[in-house]
Amino acid sequence: MADRDSKRAADNVKKIVDTAIEAVQDKAVPLVEAAKDMKTKAEPAIGDVLSKAGPAARDMRMKAEPIARDILDKTRPVIDETMKKADPYLQKAKTVAAPAVSAVKKSSKKAAEKAKIVGDDLAAMAAKNGEKDEVFIQYGDLEVRTADMLDKCREHYIAEGHKPSDIHQMQLYIKPEDKRVYYVVNHKDTGRIEL
Repeated sequence: MADRDSKRAADNVKKIVDTAIEAVQDKAVPLVEAAKDMKTKAEPAIGDVLSKAGPAARDMRMKAEPIARDILDKTRPVIDETMKKADPYLQKAKTVAAPAVSAVKKSSKKAAEKAKIVGDDLAAMAAKNGEKDEVFIQYGDLEVRTADMLDKCREHYIAEGHKPSDIHQMQLYIKPEDKRVYYVVNHKDTGRIEL
């Protein structure tokens, strides 16, 4: 029961995260494009401003550094106190989310294993697709490739007025002693050719 709840919680977390990612991506693309365009337009002005404002900016930084340090020193206790008060809530969130995180990790591991299996299967299929097989039939002084017989039967069927798109299945029955190949197309039309 707890395992099912953890999985359900993990699924809900995943859905929320996926939805958030999609929303951010949808909104980010136009903003990134606009930012690139603005950057391109602003580069000449920025260079001009930096060359003129460089000395003034250095002077301001020198004067502002002691003030910034003073502000940081005065706010550090408030930041530390806030972190102390937030720690129990952070710990509780980690505890509540732990089963979901564990379920997500477990699901990710299973998905990776399945992806590896699929990848191995695809690699084996690709290797087999690169393989070229040929079958020959020898009988007495006769030698023919089965692929040639299949092509000749297909041509014969089409020559009888059928369309190539009518062929969905073709079975060959080879009788070397008669020097003939009998064929059946789509389990109904028949014909024969000489070897």
